[in-house]
Amino acid sequence: MHKDAPQPHLAVIIVNYNVRYFLHQCLSSVHAAISHAAANDFIVDCWVVDNASADDSVQMVSQHFPWVKLIANTKNSGFSTANNQAIRLADSQYVLLLNPDTVLGEQVLSESIQLMDANQKIGALGARMVDGSGTFLPESKRGLPTPAVALFKLIGLAKLFPKSKKFGRYHLGFLDEHHPHEIDILPGAFMMLRKAALVAIGLLDEDFFMYGEDVDLSYRLQKGGWQNWYMPQLQIIHYKGESTKKGSANYVRMFYLAMAQFAWKHFGQSQAKLHRVIIQFGIWTRAGLAIAERIVARLTLPLMDYSIGLGLLLALVTYWERTIKYVHGGGYPDLLTHALLPIAMLLWVLGFSAGSAYSSPITLSNTVRGGLIGTAIVALVYAFLPEEHRYSRALVALGGVLVTAAAIFARFIFLFAAKNQIGFSVDRPHGIIFAGNGDDWPKAKSILDSGNTKYRYLGNVSPDESPEHENHLGPISRLAELATANDAREIIYGAQSLSYSRIIQLIQNPKLRHLEQKILPAGADFIIGSHSKNVPGDYYAKAEKFSITQPAKKAAKRAFDMVVAAVCLIVGPLTCWLTSSPGRYFTNLILVLAGKFSIIGYAIGPAKCPPTKTGLLSPADLLTFEPDNQTLAQIDFLYARDWHWGKDLRIFIHSFSKLSRQIDLKKIESHTYQ
Repeated sequence: MHKDAPQPHLAVIIVNYNVRYFLHQCLSSVHAAISHAAANDFIVDCWVVDNASADDSVQMVSQHFPWVKLIANTKNSGFSTANNQAIRLADSQYVLLLNPDTVLGEQVLSESIQLMDANQKIGALGARMVDGSGTFLPESKRGLPTPAVALFKLIGLAKLFPKSKKFGRYHLGFLDEHHPHEIDILPGAFMMLRKAALVAIGLLDEDFFMYGEDVDLSYRLQKGGWQNWYMPQLQIIHYKGESTKKGSANYVRMFYLAMAQFAWKHFGQSQAKLHRVIIQFGIWTRAGLAIAERIVARLTLPLMDYSIGLGLLLALVTYWERTIKYVHGGGYPDLLTHALLPIAMLLWVLGFSAGSAYSSPITLSNTVRGGLIGTAIVALVYAFLPEEHRYSRALVALGGVLVTAAAIFARFIFLFAAKNQIGFSVDRPHGIIFAGNGDDWPKAKSILDSGNTKYRYLGNVSPDESPEHENHLGPISRLAELATANDAREIIYGAQSLSYSRIIQLIQNPKLRHLEQKILPAGADFIIGSHSKNVPGDYYAKAEKFSITQPAKKAAKRAFDMVVAAVCLIVGPLTCWLTSSPGRYFTNLILVLAGKFSIIGYAIGPAKCPPTKTGLLSPADLLTFEPDNQTLAQIDFLYARDWHWGKDLRIFIHSFSKLSRQIDLKKIESHTYQ
């Protein structure tokens, strides 16, 4: 840069909505990148626009990052509107739109500015993005979503032939991901913009609330004579699964409606109509496939449990009938085999669900626990049957043993068919390697211990070649080999002693992608990461020790939900009239069995309490006066800290008539940005 030239000035703009921990990590990496930019004589400001988050994001930014220019909106104004708020206030030559669930290398901001300075025709540039496992995200570079491109993506040809110049244009799979390319569309997760180009073509279109604004902006830049460049030397992590539930029908609908909105705005009327027809077809097709895929994925194992278990129960009853009960003739009535056994097997499946036997990772302890819960439910229902239909308590006990054994067998079959993609764990503590200086491990240990996390500390791999630590395993250059040799299941990177650039480089090792990989950000009291773009993020954080988060208590709460919902459904024809809406009574209870609701939940769900399912009832239902929010927050806090199934039972008995209340289904899902 010439000594008389003005210092290049960049404004980093982050729009946040309810991703406090990811935002904290993002800002930590931005701070490191700003320091590197300052050393290169660049000026960088950082703006955070919070869209009315309910997770204390605003307080966290104010407390830990006072250098950030913070805009706290009182409502969710959308991605485009929030970005425009900061763009209008930023007095800079360049603007970087950045998602909060990203991690930057230290050199990224400096290199971005240098690339923009070197080519005045560039209106926008993007980075090479990888997810939390180091896997390349193909949406780092995209083509214009013309009707043909959209159709090929919607019907799956783009996925089948990603390298094809004809079918693979959506993600430009035929372009080398490791080389720079001028492309059509850049992702809004990392979009470096020239302010002069924005002034010329206009800011983000605020008609796009959540998706499509990056497509629209990229296209308008091209139409305005500017170039969009994909720059793979700029590498970032994008925890895409934390931002949106990509497999959900809601995501498919919102995303493709945004694409239809883009087509209507920019293409001719006839082409826009064709595009809209294709996209509407795609919306319903993809939504149907997404729903079907989720249903199949969720029901495969329960159906295996049900079919194998029912077969064994029928065989047990036949054996019992012929060799023990009715040796000299006679037999059980058809009611037992045609109705009671199928219902009993359904209750066992519900027990497995309550015992987390369908949760990943699949564990032997969860399977056995689910079998015990199911047997308890069956025994409870059996006790309420008329005496003439209580055929044998021994059948219930032996049935529980057989059904549990069948479930274990079913999981071996399932895992074999899945080619061992999900491990059948015996629920033993998983091995953790800490990547960083051994002196930083105690902080990570205190975070893990505060959350009652089950783990085995295997040791640390250090950036130093010969550190003096008793738990030192070897140099960080041998991380993959040491992880394999020591049977590690998780790597935690310490950003206090490792640069973010080094961490981004390390997680991309293909030999580590099967492991959980998380980061302890510099100055943070949490450890965070996400193993795939398709799953939500996961973190360990220091917090109050809440009873409701303990594994045994979580299983007990789920078992309470299943037992109460099942019993209420069975006696529902007699009791539903005590509620205001019998129809909604049954609907709510079915949603509880499906895992969408809990019988008891929070009154308002304060940010300081751990997340749990929305409840049909809450501790506030015990009150006889109208409480304020502070009172409700304290009630929820005490409920989470001191939870016991007896407390849920007391709330349930007192507030049974409110089981049919209307619950806002939008509370079930949290929506964040791209």
